Amino acid sequence: MPDSIRGDRKPAIYSIAAHRGFADALVAGLIPRYRDEQFGLARLTLLLPSRRAVRTVTEAFIRASGETGTATPVGGLLLPRMAVVGDLDLDETLGPLLDPIGAGASVPPAIDPVYRLCRVAEVLAQELASTPGVHVPGAAGLFRQARNITRTMDRLLVEDIAPDQLLTLDMVEELAEHWQNSLRLFARTQVFWKNDLESLGKVDAAERRN
Repeated sequence: MPDSIRGDRKPAIYSIAAHRGFADALVAGLIPRYRDEQFGLARLTLLLPSRRAVRTVTEAFIRASGETGTATPVGGLLLPRMAVVGDLDLDETLGPLLDPIGAGASVPPAIDPVYRLCRVAEVLAQELASTPGVHVPGAAGLFRQARNITRTMDRLLVEDIAPDQLLTLDMVEELAEHWQNSLRLFARTQVFWKNDLESLGKVDAAERRN
């Protein structure tokens, strides 16, 4: 479990013996080290391998707090933030936590996710309005579609797939017409968004994390 890096301090690495229960041992080490009346545990972020691991560690904190009748209860606890490594929503879960890691590196800053969502919704509205016979939904509908588009953009970035590769798939011509139209709409929206990123000198959060 690395300690926080401040100034010239380097991470401290701790290990847990193989014969011990990982979750309970982790919690037993964290509580006395970080628990205080000023939300010490709540300031921590645990990177865990799966949703199941999150549940297991949460249950270990509950046991340690005495809610299941442990012999040495420590009282109520504000739990640390727990993030699943590899989760597509990892950037939203961690917020700006990873930014100091890349400080000083030649990596452009990440675009604000709220700005991206609003801008993609705006571009989407313009594209739909310029397409004959297409109904432009209200604000709520636009934001739902924009949310789906940004999630797809992140998935492509995680898998290192360029959006224009979707248009060159052999199966595109076999898709129903409305799927082909949706694919072209996504590609056009992506082009506009990439141009915006270049003009701002920023990148998508998923790309920066990669």
